[in-house]
Amino acid sequence: MTIETFQHMPALVLNETEEFQLVDGSLIIPSYDLICKLDPYYNIDEGRFQKSRPVFYYSIVDCDNSEKDFWISSFETTVKDLHLALSIEPGTHLLPTPTQSISYIRVDSKTIIKGGAFQRDWMLYGNVWPAEFDLNALKKANCIFDYLADFHSIKTFEPLKKAIDVLNETANVEFAYKGIGYDEYCLDYKFGFVRIVQLLESILFADITKRFDLGITDSFGLYWSLLLEPDINMVPNTAIELSTYYRLRSKLIHGESHLDFDSEVNRNKYLKCRFLFAHTIKILMILCKEKFSCFDKKYSTIDYLPWSDVKYKERDDIGKIMLNPLRRFLDKMLEDDGGKYKINEELFNEFHQFIQQKWNKIFS
Repeated sequence: MTIETFQHMPALVLNETEEFQLVDGSLIIPSYDLICKLDPYYNIDEGRFQKSRPVFYYSIVDCDNSEKDFWISSFETTVKDLHLALSIEPGTHLLPTPTQSISYIRVDSKTIIKGGAFQRDWMLYGNVWPAEFDLNALKKANCIFDYLADFHSIKTFEPLKKAIDVLNETANVEFAYKGIGYDEYCLDYKFGFVRIVQLLESILFADITKRFDLGITDSFGLYWSLLLEPDINMVPNTAIELSTYYRLRSKLIHGESHLDFDSEVNRNKYLKCRFLFAHTIKILMILCKEKFSCFDKKYSTIDYLPWSDVKYKERDDIGKIMLNPLRRFLDKMLEDDGGKYKINEELFNEFHQFIQQKWNKIFS
């Protein structure tokens, strides 16, 4: 039997092409006639459809009848991987999860229609805030999509799983859409910004213990900079810049309403935060998948890195947070230097060289 699958990708817009071949399947702009054949009992307005130019992920496979459920399930997993790849490369787009829209699964001559919360609405109206991808952006996203194939351990590293959940959550309309206007300014990054910073706080630095007389705001900037900044000499300056995101988050949630949180300056800060968050997710993906094995013997990191087999300790009470292996690893980068912090230069440089090598390999 032949199984053809079509999943609408809400808000995605293809520039410079009508179709883009992926490592698995392709992105297409289907014809009006094709959608009518797949969905014959719904009166699809041709004018709205042609104006929307909806993009679908399309795949086709020939298989035995006994394999039908397997391939349909595999398609759904592949769509999640594709959406993640498009969301983190370049990382600034607010792409709603495809499962909220419509999909068609054609098995020989029979079509199965699966509608999410918005059914066909996004197919006809959903591109009022476009996430435009040119060929270069699509090629980069395709490399990430390929890297995610057979990435079964993605759910076993809790910080990465939580980060992806927040990335998806903050792109949905209840967080992202103001409902005013028909351009990029109808999108609201503000509330997603708060969720993102709170998530980063929970996975990056110590919750209770203060080190080196640093408060929460400065600790946030320092620990995030250890992960993102490859130049050890720039870490202090980067830490100061990144700490401003935590400071703005605090002002938002504590109701300092006299501040202009919708100013162009802050809007750009929300946008850049999402970009940096996406980059953080890419680093977590590399750490989770590649095992960072070059450090295991030298630094005995098997005891605290995220891919180790060390079991999390059960919570003693509701206020105790489970051990975070990523955070413990970042702790190892900082050494006491007379009450001030000093970065373990050898560990820092090897870590970032490792990340860069793996990153270059993804796009090679």
